[in-house]
Amino acid sequence: MVLNKTTIRIGFYTYAISLAAGSLLNINQAHQTNILIQDKLIHYLAYLILCLILFLYLKTHHKKDILSICVAFSLIFGTILELLQPAMTTTRVFDPYDLIANALGVFTSALIISRNKKSIVKKLETFM
Repeated sequence: MVLNKTTIRIGFYTYAISLAAGSLLNINQAHQTNILIQDKLIHYLAYLILCLILFLYLKTHHKKDILSICVAFSLIFGTILELLQPAMTTTRVFDPYDLIANALGVFTSALIISRNKKSIVKKLETFM
């Protein structure tokens, strides 16, 4: 598998666009989950992955410490999408608990990255 800047960039943009589309598309009420915990787990994982992919993308282009930028972007991105849901869909509403789940995912990702940054960067450089 060849991992290069273009692959990582395409992966980040594809993931971010898919996350936005999934957040802003109308969903069939019959397919909505009745399990609150499952919905929050999806938010948690989605934003954990977003922050990690963004870190990998930015790290291939910048040598500075960019983790705080990744955290800020991920939190702002999630907040904007959550605020847009009631305006752009008829089946979704603003849910502050989604924001909390998003933030927990982002902060977990940041913690994983900060504790393993040297090994993550070394592996990334190995594939580049």
